[in-house]
Amino acid sequence: MRLGQFRRDLLFRFSILSLTMPPLRERGRDVVLLAEHFLDRLAVRYGRPHKRLDAGTIAWLTAHDWPGNVRELENLMLREFLLSDGDTIRLRPGDGDAEPRTGSNDPTQPFKAAKARAIAQFERTYLDQLLARTCGNISAAARISQKDRSALNKLAKKHGLSGERFRNR
Repeated sequence: MRLGQFRRDLLFRFSILSLTMPPLRERGRDVVLLAEHFLDRLAVRYGRPHKRLDAGTIAWLTAHDWPGNVRELENLMLREFLLSDGDTIRLRPGDGDAEPRTGSNDPTQPFKAAKARAIAQFERTYLDQLLARTCGNISAAARISQKDRSALNKLAKKHGLSGERFRNR
């Protein structure tokens, strides 16, 4: 508009609603939901059986920095869907185009923030693997982790994890 290449009155017509979409790396467990969506869509498109993500892959997906955002995730799921054997996708650190972020490797971050990020990542990964192992049974997970059931449930909710999600696996 400032350069005279766009009409001012049209700008006001289009600016009814502004949306801010955070990058994938800031959307927590949305990356897992999107990955599963892409895998479901690929199974239909290619007429192949559905594939699932193992617990280590879920941890990897939530830890990855996603510089290519959703398109990077979609392309990765396509590649893994087509190239993986069996019905499970298994990704580990070193897979893909970039290493997963840990939060503690960035020396420009304040210590307190890096520590909080590393703890949150550990909690999310640990709970994800624990709930996968117990098929979403919070009571069993609490026994294994030697943590109070209500505290474990609260922690799972903090990280957007639900036992329901693991029950069909």
